[in-house]
Amino acid sequence: MQVIEFGDFECPHCGEWATVTEPDVRARFVNTGIVAFRYFDMPIAAFKHSWTAHLAASCAEEQGKFWEMHDKLYATQLEWREDVTKDPMALFRKYAVALGIEPTAWETCVTTQKPAARIKGNREEGMRRKIEGTPTFIIGDKMIGAASFDQFKAYVDTALAAAKAAGAAKPVK
Repeated sequence: MQVIEFGDFECPHCGEWATVTEPDVRARFVNTGIVAFRYFDMPIAAFKHSWTAHLAASCAEEQGKFWEMHDKLYATQLEWREDVTKDPMALFRKYAVALGIEPTAWETCVTTQKPAARIKGNREEGMRRKIEGTPTFIIGDKMIGAASFDQFKAYVDTALAAAKAAGAAKPVK
């Protein structure tokens, strides 16, 4: 089963979920193979540095470091949000280097906005699905907002049970 998140790197609710609940979700569900977790970019125009943060993470993905940059961006929101700095790129560059990302290729990717079409496509998919805020998760046939680990687990358990029941209901050939 796949869990989908629509998130914004500058969204404080996303940051709280990513740093408090997501580590448990990854440890207990993703790392154990119970679910796959997929992140969709949903940059919100009201957040001034959001677009650049999404570029930073997407360009880190080109070097196999998306999740590392994802985690760093959420963990450091208070350092780079718009009321703290006018230029988050200096910090993002520092994070990239610390994560072992080759900085010249990464910076070229960010400044040329190489992944812009994919990020926009993710956002359009969120709009198509009528995502109204971030973070939003799709678990089975349910769409939920930020939830505690226990709430999240209940949704995963329900979706897994429904998938199992649907699989058992299929005729055997």
